[in-house]
Amino acid sequence: MPRPVEQSSYAEFAQPERIGLMSAAFSRHSFVPHAHETYSLGVIQRGAARSEFNGRICVAPVGSVISMNPGDVHTGEPAEVETGWQYQILYPSVDLVNRMADEILGVTRSRVRLASPVLFDPVLADQLSRVCVALEHQGSTASVDVLLKVAFTRLFRFHLTTLPALPAAAEEHWAV
Repeated sequence: MPRPVEQSSYAEFAQPERIGLMSAAFSRHSFVPHAHETYSLGVIQRGAARSEFNGRICVAPVGSVISMNPGDVHTGEPAEVETGWQYQILYPSVDLVNRMADEILGVTRSRVRLASPVLFDPVLADQLSRVCVALEHQGSTASVDVLLKVAFTRLFRFHLTTLPALPAAAEEHWAV
């Protein structure tokens, strides 16, 4: 079997808040420890990803969802070089996730924390894949916002830890 080609593409959209989309296929490429200022929600489409997160190794097989909070330091590489991995990953801004939490959960000024770096939820994986396809073909539209709301409703219902709302003055002391 031929090795997958190392390739990736990235685009950003306003939804109205910022959301990024990366599509990638790697067989040898690995990511050094890093973090994002956004949330990360990725669907493994082929192969499996291996990452180190909080001192433990996590493997995300095909059909699983990678989920990271802003600032979560992690690595990334194919679990097996022979098969590599292919995935699409959304990078929704903190403002976008907070707006969705406010609209869906009815909680204002919430800070959202995702519960686990690997989620085994085929329904959520399918919903996130639909968001990726819609962004690729339509860009920022009302229909993408609806698809996001459907996916975030499931994400919040089953895979969320919500920190208490903070008063406006407390935000001045948040670490960057």
